[in-house]
Amino acid sequence: MDLGDVCESLIIWLGTFPNIEVPRNTPSDLSDGVAISEVLCLLAPDWFDEEWLAKIKRDVGDNWRLKVSNLKKVVKGVNDYYEQVLRQQIESFQMPDVNAIGKSANNGVNVKRVNNQK
Repeated sequence: MDLGDVCESLIIWLGTFPNIEVPRNTPSDLSDGVAISEVLCLLAPDWFDEEWLAKIKRDVGDNWRLKVSNLKKVVKGVNDYYEQVLRQQIESFQMPDVNAIGKSANNGVNVKRVNNQK
C-alpha cells in the first residue's frame, strides 16, 4: 500500500468520528496532534480523559514547537496505554519522529507516525 493511500485512509477513518471539532482533512491538519488526541478520548475515555486532553494545546498555528509538544504527549499517552492498560510492550516498535512531523506536515512523515503507533 502506498504511503499516500495509508494517510488518506487515516483521514477517512478520522472522518468517521462526527464529534471531533477540529479539521482532519489533510496531513497538515493532523500534524498538531489535536484530532488524534480527540479520537483517543473517544476510544478510551477512562485513560485519555479531559485532564489529559487539556494538556494538548489547540490553535498552535505554524508553531512547530507546540506541535511537537502535543505530539510527544500523544505518543507518550499511547505508549503508556499500551503498557499499563493493554499490558503490551511496544518498546521494540520504531517511535515516530515527532520533530519531523511538527516541522513538516508531509504525507510520508504523518503516515510514519501513525504506522509506528499501531
